[in-house]
Amino acid sequence: MFTKRIFLAAFKIPLLILFIYLIGFGVLSALYVSKIHDFLAITKTVEPQVLLVEGWLDENYIKMAADEINKHGYEKVITTGGNLPEAFRLHTNGGLIYHLNDILHENVKKAITTISLTCYGTPAYNIYPQVKLWADTLLLATFFVEREPKNYSFQLPVTISEVERIIIEFTNDAFDGWKDRNLFVLNLLVDGEGIGVRHKGVYYDRGKLDGKECEQIDASNYADQARKLLIIYGIEESRIVAIPAEAHNSNRTLSHALAVKKQIGRINLPIHSINIFTKGTHARRSYMAYRRVLGDDIHFGVISKPSNTYDPERWWRSRVGTMSVVYESLAYIYYWAVLFFV
Repeated sequence: MFTKRIFLAAFKIPLLILFIYLIGFGVLSALYVSKIHDFLAITKTVEPQVLLVEGWLDENYIKMAADEINKHGYEKVITTGGNLPEAFRLHTNGGLIYHLNDILHENVKKAITTISLTCYGTPAYNIYPQVKLWADTLLLATFFVEREPKNYSFQLPVTISEVERIIIEFTNDAFDGWKDRNLFVLNLLVDGEGIGVRHKGVYYDRGKLDGKECEQIDASNYADQARKLLIIYGIEESRIVAIPAEAHNSNRTLSHALAVKKQIGRINLPIHSINIFTKGTHARRSYMAYRRVLGDDIHFGVISKPSNTYDPERWWRSRVGTMSVVYESLAYIYYWAVLFFV
């Protein structure tokens, strides 16, 4: 009997320790869930002298940046970012307009017989993007794209002797929670000749294709693209300095900060304060990287606009929110280590 009591007592001790560990893990998990998003999506501002806009932000965030510039009267604006992806994303109803007179040789544009389009899309409400393909005012085809890139080829009627414009129209934009229906265009081929998307003579026209919200999309990097968008939203070109960075598969935020440090002399302004304009949980990493790279002589702030793909107050209920928080948590730890060597 005495031996049995000793055995039971010895068995209870590991269970007690395990119970304490579980309680501790639960408390830490609760603290992480309740505090981590606010920690990562930090907003703290300094005197509005220079606004640094991360060029990879979606267009609606660039518009918010323009509002921030106008509201607080920043002296200068820096746009950053590396190379743009191969595909062009149509995030609103509208279309890509190819002005063939500015693209193809005269003898080629008069002899068009086939048009091929490579594109894909993301769904919302289980419906993929719908595309209407036009040759001037002639509707060549209406079709739905798929998740994976696919080539769609069409013959032009022999009655068409000359085509001035090819229009790739996106007609059914929608947003379902964190699911955003977007059309991605990779390439347009005219009789086998690839034009691509970021080409002189190619324009993105939003909405009704009436030319009122139309821009040329020949920018090769996010920094130049953000600069062009800010100009569209009313920011004077003289106030904006685009600083592109070399392409990197990793450490992109760090490479952007290093590019700014290298080119900051182009701004021709004694800089004493910079506010970084960014989105969501990426803010903490950007704030840390730019402070470390540019040094203590400049006061840094950061403005984090909420993500529109999940509810920041309940981020753990969304797959996108969970992925964002976990990824940026790990990235923060990684950058905390890497920046020791910068």
